[in-house]
Amino acid sequence: MPLTLSSNTARFFLRISFAMLLVFAIGVFLKFQSVWLMLLATFFVMLTLTGSSVYQGILRFIFLVAAITILAYAYSFSLEDFRHDFISVLVGSLIGVTTNVLFLPERIDIKFQEDVTPFLKISSEYFHSIIKLLLYRDFEEAYLEKQNLEAKFHDLPVWVFERGFDITMKEGHTFYFKKLVDVADILFAMHYIARFEFDKQVLQKIGPDLSRCSEISSSWVDSIATLISQHKPKEGVVDFCEDIDKIANILNDELADDINLEKENSLRLLEFLDLMRQYRSSLLLLAKALR
Repeated sequence: MPLTLSSNTARFFLRISFAMLLVFAIGVFLKFQSVWLMLLATFFVMLTLTGSSVYQGILRFIFLVAAITILAYAYSFSLEDFRHDFISVLVGSLIGVTTNVLFLPERIDIKFQEDVTPFLKISSEYFHSIIKLLLYRDFEEAYLEKQNLEAKFHDLPVWVFERGFDITMKEGHTFYFKKLVDVADILFAMHYIARFEFDKQVLQKIGPDLSRCSEISSSWVDSIATLISQHKPKEGVVDFCEDIDKIANILNDELADDINLEKENSLRLLEFLDLMRQYRSSLLLLAKALR
């Protein structure tokens, strides 16, 4: 991402530079004895996690006060020196926390988008590879996509669960996070079922509809990514509910007409379809949560 004012990295450097210059100017103008301590306090309290700038800034201020109190006791500082250091830390921390909140604050929506969108896209690719595994026995691609999805778990925005995260945003963001985890769990279950061998004639009958479901789900994920980044839906997105129902009808007909079909495997396929419905429902909930 280029360093524009919509970039959280650019906003952070501008924010912290502004705060440090302001503290330095105040310290020199008002002739503080410990300008360096003011600068240190400002810098320290501004290094907070996304969405928790006030809460964590206050905690860091308390830590600094505790630290200078211990040092003052250990090195027998005079009361006057301690008072000067305390005021320096207080002023520096106050400026740091206030700047974090008011001057180019971190864009939580952009940070969330940066963390979530790659996970969504990889989950779509994983779903496509699972369909290929079921139809064409492509084990390698499914395994690689599974590894990619598992790796992306580490990049999910766990900071939404941090104590002090903005309470006005916490409920919506935690809901979204949990739905993303649900999507991953559904895909892992589908992968497990897709590894089994199934009747080739049945797979030939349901193959086109399964492939269509895979293509449509990819367009859904693209639409959700568009909603996240542009706050508007992507045009021309269709549903694949009817395709799932059509596959279910084919499987039920095959079970009724051919008693030689392995019932256990056919039931696994029906379970696979049920997981596809859950996957569809989760994507719908993700899309609706953004509207």
